[in-house]
Amino acid sequence: MSWLRGIAIAVVLGALGLAIAATACIGFGVAESDCDRLREFGAAVDRWQRNPDFRRAGQEYVEFSNDAMRTHVCGARSSRIIMFLRSLPFLPQDYRVNPTSGDHYANFTEGPLSAYLFLSNEQNIPIYTGILTDLAKQGATDEAVRTFLEDFKMPHRVVTDEGAVRSVGRLIDATDAANGFRFREKIGPALQPHIAAVAARSGIPTTPEQMSPAQQREVLQKLDDEIAGMDYDLWKTKQVTDFLNGVWAQVYGADYKWVIGVALQARAFCRIACPVLIALAAGLLLRRLFRAPASEPETASGEGEPGPAVPAAGEG
Repeated sequence: MSWLRGIAIAVVLGALGLAIAATACIGFGVAESDCDRLREFGAAVDRWQRNPDFRRAGQEYVEFSNDAMRTHVCGARSSRIIMFLRSLPFLPQDYRVNPTSGDHYANFTEGPLSAYLFLSNEQNIPIYTGILTDLAKQGATDEAVRTFLEDFKMPHRVVTDEGAVRSVGRLIDATDAANGFRFREKIGPALQPHIAAVAARSGIPTTPEQMSPAQQREVLQKLDDEIAGMDYDLWKTKQVTDFLNGVWAQVYGADYKWVIGVALQARAFCRIACPVLIALAAGLLLRRLFRAPASEPETASGEGEPGPAVPAAGEG
């Protein structure tokens, strides 16, 4: 029946239209410059998985994460897309949206300094300053340091290779951890005067909320030296915070890198699939428009039926 055929063709063309729209968004809705930012984050994550310097990893994490969060897919911020994906049902508990997820992604999108302050306030400073003091007093042998790293309760294991052990050793030496920590609180509030001082000397706004991402990065990169010269006890605790941020980066960065890898592969596939689907849809439409009409039976007189006999010449 012709009407069923028409419905089937309409359904096929509609499905092709949706597929074309989806592949166009995924394949061509992300700028190459944004892809470069995502690749840079992924390359950093790979570095953190082998012989990491945890304090450096923590610094890189907030900078590269901010760059990644400010990428777009068809005009939508990546941070909003991640929030949507984490809101989907049936995800494992570790990956579902929690009460702090919105603030987390908002701060990581705003700038690297905002990201740093938010992440730093997530760390359990009183506990870990005490653990590091005890570890230092006991000699901080390689075996003891590996046990310390293995004791982190996180979704994935913390790296315990030679570089990771050396990173903890450098932290203990730099902070003279065996003599303890006088400042054993979350560092965010105490950093504010130093942030304002660095910003004022640079001629930029003195609060992170008023800074551009580039200005936040400039202040963050100068902050460590500023605090070291002004408040040594705060600086010591900042080093512990930076270390914990680096552990966070090494563990959770792997999950984000996996998502980025899937997204980039999907983009590459869709950049090929979209033109193919367009060509397929065009072919179906052209076939539909220019299909030859069905032949009608011929009924002209004298064709197909024997006529009356015609006398031959000379007869009669």
